[in-house]
Amino acid sequence: MQAILTYFFGFRKVRLLLLPRFWVFVLGVSQNNLSAQTYINYEAIGKMQLKNEKLINTPNLESSPAFIGDKIGYVYTGAKNNFFDNLIDEPFFDIGFTTVELDNSLSDKQTFYKRINSDLHEGAMSFDINTNTLYFTRSHTERAIARKTDTTYLRIMTADLNLTNPSPKPIAINVDYYSVCHPSLTKDGKSMIFSSNRTNGVGKMDLYMAYFNGTEWTGIVNLSSSVNTIDNEIFPTFVNDSILIYASDREQGFGGLDMYCSRLVNGEWLQPVLLPKPINSAFDDFGMIVRSDFQSGYMTSTRLGGKGKDDIYSWATAKPIFGTADDVNMPVLVHVLDKLNLEPIADVKMILTPLDLALNDFNLSSFNVDMLSGKPGEEMILKIKPKSSSQQAIYTGNTTGDINLDVMPSKKYLIQLERDGYRTASLVYDYGVFSKEFNMVMESASTVFETFDGINPDDTITMSPIINESNGLTKIDIDPNGKYTFKNLYFEYNSHELKQVAQSELDALSAYMNENSSSNVILESHTDSRGTAEYNMQLSIRRAESARSYVISKGISGDRINIRGYGETRLLNDCRDGEACREIDHKVNRRLECQIN
Repeated sequence: MQAILTYFFGFRKVRLLLLPRFWVFVLGVSQNNLSAQTYINYEAIGKMQLKNEKLINTPNLESSPAFIGDKIGYVYTGAKNNFFDNLIDEPFFDIGFTTVELDNSLSDKQTFYKRINSDLHEGAMSFDINTNTLYFTRSHTERAIARKTDTTYLRIMTADLNLTNPSPKPIAINVDYYSVCHPSLTKDGKSMIFSSNRTNGVGKMDLYMAYFNGTEWTGIVNLSSSVNTIDNEIFPTFVNDSILIYASDREQGFGGLDMYCSRLVNGEWLQPVLLPKPINSAFDDFGMIVRSDFQSGYMTSTRLGGKGKDDIYSWATAKPIFGTADDVNMPVLVHVLDKLNLEPIADVKMILTPLDLALNDFNLSSFNVDMLSGKPGEEMILKIKPKSSSQQAIYTGNTTGDINLDVMPSKKYLIQLERDGYRTASLVYDYGVFSKEFNMVMESASTVFETFDGINPDDTITMSPIINESNGLTKIDIDPNGKYTFKNLYFEYNSHELKQVAQSELDALSAYMNENSSSNVILESHTDSRGTAEYNMQLSIRRAESARSYVISKGISGDRINIRGYGETRLLNDCRDGEACREIDHKVNRRLECQIN
């Protein structure tokens, strides 16, 4: 096995799989357990396509992929040339992230901040999209009392990525003289599965569950013998909060580290099942992540044909690898309304097209593409339209504006509405967001688009001036609590690009910070409610980052500017999911605020 860290616990040698093998193991159980097998689509897995991600893999070690918003985090060696771990005959591990291309391939390797990557090992990670917080593994050296030999353990660290230079901190579940590692979070960031060799476990490295009470991680529970064995269970991954994939070195596998999975039913984990080929091989396989549609993701393997030792592979299937009740068609009711008067529109034609979309997954081959603007080496604006296919379904609304359709909750769809006298309306439909009944609005072809110059001054708090207009800059004001809402800094739908009119207010903020060198700011960004909550959280973070980058470009130190992304959690009006709203009302919510300290 590659990169097995050999550490000394007292006078005993203990092997920990670090990173590439950094940490990963699974539970083993009889594959004849039918109750456990029913959720695994063996036919889909048998036809799985694996691709070595050669643009990021090297002759060294790359492993442990993780979803980091719309990026993919991973562990690698090679960057710390001045720091070499003789115990594993490899450089120390770092963590970084990559860009996901339109075909799901990975490129453009980037490293995390210097404070996150220390002079020691960093390893397997998980990301809380709700708070923009990174949880990751780091090695830690301790000297036990009455012992002369230093011992290296693993522990879980947390870093607030809203900060320009986050300072990682250990979390409360770490235990002195034992290893705690490989965190995996649920979607809400309130539950975590991790691996540890702490006392009173079942085997060597066991899987545990912990819960976040709003202040700290607590309520630690061993997943028990239904999952843990006398061997090692490591590299856990949550899939849609109900399926657990992890790796184990038990003898019943194909060889090396093998991946197993278990499903949470009525609060109990089912007997684990050894995943079949090609997920597992005769070599080490671990660190598998799965998108919410169960049809694509990434994993780590040392199998033959790779570029290096531990390599990252992308995988894709035509059908979901896990079958659930979501595979059953569900009825959905759509109410089509006139955007201006909210009256029902009769006889509307609907085109329903299944999409292969996930948080960072987009299959461009399913669309006709036209470039509207852009130059080589710059950002481009593309117009895309789904290609006609046998999978499209056409529905016609009744006289009261209602359209009944059937969808599979595990899929996403493009809904297009057409009607004489109205502009075409489109929506990406996600059952988890819109549920079984919602409204769509259409705009009359004769409607004149409204303009929007900012929030009505009558609706804002009376402000005291911060910057004099005598300097020729836009005046900005701050309320008694140090809060300011930019009056002309509103983003276009699904965009984080700063418009020119917004830059004048950021110029004024930059001037104020230059004149007041002790001031620090927090830029707080918001979205409207359209799209998934997870996507909007990341979009708001990108918008805040755009504003921060602009202020930094004006000579302000990044250490003085922190960001917060709130997504759709702080709407200023009632334009929530399923509500029919004018574009001007949605735009009010796509705002940037500033807290000045």
